[in-house]
Formats: sequence, C-alpha cells, structure tokens
Amino acid sequence: MLDEIRKGLSESFKHRHVEDASCIACGQINAPLAMHVIEFYHSDNMETPSPLVALSRSRGTTRGGVPLCNACCPPCVECGLPIATPWIKKLLAVLTAKYQGITFVVGNGFCRHVHVLHDFKSLFRSVKLTSSTPHTESTPSRPEENPINDAIAGLIRQRTMQEAIGERPETMLIPHIRIKLDIMCRAYDADVSAAIQRLKSEGLPAETVVKESRRMTDDVAKLKYNLKRERSQTIEALFEDMRKARADLNAFEVAVRQEVPLYSVVPDLGLTAQPGCQPGAAR
Repeated sequence: MLDEIRKGLSESFKHRHVEDASCIACGQINAPLAMHVIEFYHSDNMETPSPLVALSRSRGTTRGGVPLCNACCPPCVECGLPIATPWIKKLLAVLTAKYQGITFVVGNGFCRHVHVLHDFKSLFRSVKLTSSTPHTESTPSRPEENPINDAIAGLIRQRTMQEAIGERPETMLIPHIRIKLDIMCRAYDADVSAAIQRLKSEGLPAETVVKESRRMTDDVAKLKYNLKRERSQTIEALFEDMRKARADLNAFEVAVRQEVPLYSVVPDLGLTAQPGCQPGAAR
C-alpha cells in the first residue's frame, strides 16, 4: 500500500499537461509542466496572479505551483522527475521579489539524482519571467549574446546530450577509442543490410521479410546501444576480436575517417585483409 502511494505521489510530481497554463520562464503553452518544483501559498483574500497556478484552497490559504516546462526544467532520464538546478533558486528569488504577499518555497517534486552538467549549465542561465498572457512561441528568448558564453553553452549542450543517451565520456572524447567504436557500428550496420538483402532474395512472403527485417534491425540497434556504454578497455578488446575475424574493416575505416576530420590525429589502424576471412563473416 505504501509503495503504491509513493508511486502515485512520484507520478504526480512529473511533467504533465495543465489546462490554460504556460511555462513561467519561457511562456510555452501545450507543453508538459512541472508543478511542484517551486510551490507557493497566499491568503485567500488575494487573487492568484497568472501564470501561477492555484491547486488547492483550505482554511483561508491558497496553495499552488509554479509551472515549468520540460525544456526549462528537464526531466531526469533515470526517474523522470524534474531536475532542480541552482537556476531554480535564482528563479525563486525573482518570484519572491516580483509577487509581494505570496510566499514561494522549493517543493518536493524534483529528482534526487546527481546532475553535475545540468547544475553547471544553469550557472550561465539568467532568469526572465514571461508576461501574464501566455504565448505560442516555442523558442525561449535568448539572453544577450556573448561569444564566450555561447561557446561554453554549446559544449555543455553537447555533453548533456551525451550524458542523456548514456555514452561514456571516453568513447566520445578519445579519438582512438571513438574511431574503433564507429568502425564496429558501421560493420554491424553492413551485416544487417546484407542479411536483409538475403531475406528479400529468398522469395519469402512480404510480411515475413518485413517482420524479420525489423527484428534484425532492432537487435543491431540494441547491440550498438550497449556497445556505446562499454568501458574503453572493453571496446578495444572487442575491436581486436573483430579485426581478427573480418576482412572488410579497412573500408569502414576509410569511410569514417572521411566523415570525421578529427580522426586524422589517429594513426592508421592497419586494417588489412586477413587471410581466410570473408567480409561480414562475424556477428
């Protein structure tokens, strides 16, 4: 029973659509909103100003939440709860200064995981409140442009994306690891393409071909997903196994080097054809 109550409470803290509400930071409407990262209360004698959202009234007090969209206050990839960064405290201070007679507090509806990159990114973010009338523009207003801040923000966005998809930092940042990972992924893609072509040539019913093609594609996608989350030592070991089993890796190396100029700093991997090996022989 307690687990069910806890689960239900956790679900209520997640982003959800709230009718006639817009994000207080960027003004987005029709976006999922977190309502319990910052909460407020005030006397029933005053009207709740927009875009604040009143949620309950009792014993002469109105209580509610400050709506924050899933772009301004993103959800955690692990638990789905909103991430409360230091920017939230800055926003709380601005709200307190703007809305006299209303008490704002940090609520309980936020993630408890550690989010170093989100916290760091929030240090460069200013607080701007939208007007009381929600608008339909989906692009938040940008702070005054600064080349240094823009460059830092770009790097942080890239790293945040990498964190979100779960790839280990070394697989993204060390060229001689990343090129091997790219070659292996290219090899697996070639394998599934060759297998699908063989299916099409066997005269099987179209429904069977589609079903098996989807299954093989999904299997390879899962394989690459897991591979990108392996330690660099494991990636190198797997690459050496593939090098011994396949004769077609040199073509993949040439292709990825042409696509990623950074790989020019990596010495030639020596992927010559191995005697007795057939392209795509290994799975």
